[in-house]
Amino acid sequence: NSLSEGNSCYIVGDVKQSIYRWRNSDWNIMASVLPQDNNIHPKKYIQLDKNYRSPENIVQFNNAFFSQAASFLATQYDIPEFPHDKNLIKNIYSDTVQQWISKKKGYVQFTFVQGENKKETEDKILGKLPDLFKILQDKGYAARDTAILVRKNDEAKQIADYLLRYKRENINENCWDVISDEAIMLSSSYAVCFVTEALQYFIQPSDIVKSTLGVMYKNYLSKSPIDITHEDFAGSFSCFETSVKPVLEEIMKKNYSLVETVEEIIFRFDLQSDKSQLPFLYAFQDRVLDFSLHHSSDPSSFMKWWNNVSDKLTITLNPEMDAVRILTIHKAKGLEFKNVIIPFCMWEFQPGYSQANILWVNTENRGDELLTSYSENIPYVPVAFNAMKDSYFEKEYYQERYMNDIDNLNLMYVAFTRPKENLFVFTKKSKKEINHISTASEIVCKFFDDEKNIENFQKEDNGDFFSYTVGELMHAEILSGERQKTVMEGSSLSRKSMFQPKPLQRYSYREFFISGGKRDLSPVNKGLLMHRLLSEMNTCDDIPRVIQSLVAEGLLEAEEKEILIRDLTAKINGSSQIRSWFSNQWERVRLESAILTPEGLLYRPDRVMINGNSVCAVDYKFGEITSDAHRRQMQRYLALITEMGYEEVKGFLWYYSLNRIDEVEMN
Repeated sequence: NSLSEGNSCYIVGDVKQSIYRWRNSDWNIMASVLPQDNNIHPKKYIQLDKNYRSPENIVQFNNAFFSQAASFLATQYDIPEFPHDKNLIKNIYSDTVQQWISKKKGYVQFTFVQGENKKETEDKILGKLPDLFKILQDKGYAARDTAILVRKNDEAKQIADYLLRYKRENINENCWDVISDEAIMLSSSYAVCFVTEALQYFIQPSDIVKSTLGVMYKNYLSKSPIDITHEDFAGSFSCFETSVKPVLEEIMKKNYSLVETVEEIIFRFDLQSDKSQLPFLYAFQDRVLDFSLHHSSDPSSFMKWWNNVSDKLTITLNPEMDAVRILTIHKAKGLEFKNVIIPFCMWEFQPGYSQANILWVNTENRGDELLTSYSENIPYVPVAFNAMKDSYFEKEYYQERYMNDIDNLNLMYVAFTRPKENLFVFTKKSKKEINHISTASEIVCKFFDDEKNIENFQKEDNGDFFSYTVGELMHAEILSGERQKTVMEGSSLSRKSMFQPKPLQRYSYREFFISGGKRDLSPVNKGLLMHRLLSEMNTCDDIPRVIQSLVAEGLLEAEEKEILIRDLTAKINGSSQIRSWFSNQWERVRLESAILTPEGLLYRPDRVMINGNSVCAVDYKFGEITSDAHRRQMQRYLALITEMGYEEVKGFLWYYSLNRIDEVEMN
């Protein structure tokens, strides 16, 4: 009501960064409606023409590129079929010229790749990324300084899969880790796949399901690659019958809920022991719990839902981890990175025939009897975009095409303006003269085909690749020798999601330790609850607070609180070793903080205590048996912590129910 009440109104926006028209965002309000509304006066326009992010060479390139790109696109609509002002796109980009504030020079590199087809071109580009990472490493950059921007989610997954595979195959190289909100699919986790395959066995125990479970479990035990081949099925029935079937049959007899069934599968097959799978398992269990709260809680209903959505569900990792981020341009809007890599700058501007792009168009005054008859009762009809050209709806076709061109030029603008220091763009070289622009690669090629635009660029030709560069690749200003430590010290993923209670379900503390109680709680749930309690304790002083939170969540009955406080305090004070772990003597205590390895795997000790260069790591065990696997697991933790530069590293296994502490020596 500001304007109607005679007050002023302050509006901020940049039409060039409007990239959400597919969500009904309308940049035309800023570009045309407000400027042409005579009811709004007086109007004052303030252009923000100073760039505080990017250095000189990047700003100068963007100034030149987008001014010309807008002109390129505008000339394509100098046709009678186009019903609107073709210069609108030029007006939008008329204020694109900015002044740089940074004293840095910056670096711009455009690499042109020639492949016989799309796949070959993309494969060649992917092959260049590890080399580019090494160059940036040599310049002192950390992985987190770099972002890879893509147009679509499937491209993010494609790049992440390639880089992770490259890392596994080149373990002697110091390869950067990568993380991606879009690419970390739940369905890519072998642990999650094993659980869902087990649920499928409960529904329909077919031979193919049995074989798949046998193969997956055999590969899991041998730590073999998870990719399943026909040869892997040899002996899979034997593995299933001896190792998998007995456990699944026993679980089936228990009549567990869906949530409990999934928990039981995970822990009976020890899937949680592979720390790299924990983020996937936690996220999957969240999905299972959420489904159970809102739908029929049975394996059949869940699997029907899962098969429809599994290719869309991902985990979200902490962006502060020292890893290259892979994200879509839409997700990158508003963000900035020292180094920006755009590997596939060659997307189509217009939707393909296989894409369902439907427009609702007005049927009035079309000069057709059928449409005229429609207009009386059906004023708008849905028409496929690619069928509108050379039809009664040709003007709407060109209007939508024009809007698509602006949307995609805006995407390029957002992507090219993210870097703070260095910009790397990979695109496809056009084989022919460009008369009509329909892709991102064509508009880039048209710019670089003009000799006047490349006077300040250096050209390097390497056969299948040639590149244009301006400036010198910058060195990182700050080299952090502590980056490896921060990987562990910056806790990324919480286990809390694993312990969300079912509504109105309460566990009596006495049921954990006294047989014949009101309910025979499974060992899995006993361990989960105690693990939850210890995972939120820094010192003994935290015991009342954490236990009270368990009561509040319905995990414990209120009358059991004092008993558990007393018993746990006695357990800790009964051992000088345990008492020291939960004392105030430590400079830092990390509870279930993730350790990211060079291979891209996550390891998560239960408790890590740090004093200077001394570290003490503890893992809790709540079963009634010891295992060499527990010892090997702790040895792996100790080795990783030692690699971080800590000089004195000790590790312990605390078998809670056995009142036993085992010190673990490194190999």
